[in-house]
Amino acid sequence: FKIILPECKEDFIEEGKAMHNCVGGYFERVLEGRCTVLFLRKKEDMESSFCTVEIVGTELMQCRAKCNQSAPQEAMRFMEKFLKELKKRLKKKLKVENRIKVAV
Repeated sequence: FKIILPECKEDFIEEGKAMHNCVGGYFERVLEGRCTVLFLRKKEDMESSFCTVEIVGTELMQCRAKCNQSAPQEAMRFMEKFLKELKKRLKKKLKVENRIKVAV
């Protein structure tokens, strides 16, 4: 799989149309920092929508396939690994930042 980070409002709208979901209306939420939206693609078909993902902090809120169907198990397993790695990296970053603050 490959994770795509939407870059503009049009990306949200196009994903919503392709997936038949409401992600087109999430642009403002993302701008306000209330959530992060990612597009999950199959590596062999990067142009086609596969799953739409919503994350709040490091918690998976939604991972949905077309028409808001449940994501396939393979996608859920990938997202679990992705979030585990994200949490690990954020924890490491916080430790480094705290060490810098103490040193200053």
